Amino acid sequence: MRCELKQIIRFRIIYAIAKLWCCHINLRLVLLKKLHLERQFAVTAPNQVWVGDVTYVWTGNRWAYLAVVLDLFARKPIGWAMSFSPDSQLTSKALKMAYESRGKPTGMMFHSDQGTHYTSRKFRQTL
Repeated sequence: MRCELKQIIRFRIIYAIAKLWCCHINLRLVLLKKLHLERQFAVTAPNQVWVGDVTYVWTGNRWAYLAVVLDLFARKPIGWAMSFSPDSQLTSKALKMAYESRGKPTGMMFHSDQGTHYTSRKFRQTL
C-alpha cells in the first residue's frame, strides 16, 4: 500500500510538471504588473524564474492536494507540499520549501495560473 501511494504521488508530480509545460496553459505572472514571461522559457541561470501549480491525488480514502514549485532553469521540482485542503497555506508551504532549499534567493520572478491559492493575502505575504 505504501509503495503504491509513492507511485501515485510520483505520477501526480510528473503530471503537475507536464501540466505546467502544456502549450494550452497560459502561465501568468502573479503580483508583478506589466512584466510577463511571454512564454520565453529559456532561463540562463538558476533562481531567476519559478513557476507553481496545484494538483490533486486520490489517496484511497480521500483527495489530497499537491503544490509544486519548479525552477525553470533546472526544470525540476524545488519545493512541494501536500494537504487535504487546497488553500493558500499549502502553496505557501511549497514556496517556503523552495525558498529554503535554494538558499533564500532574491530578485526572482514567480509565475502561476493565478488561482485563488496564489492570489490570496497569505501567499502574497509569503512572496
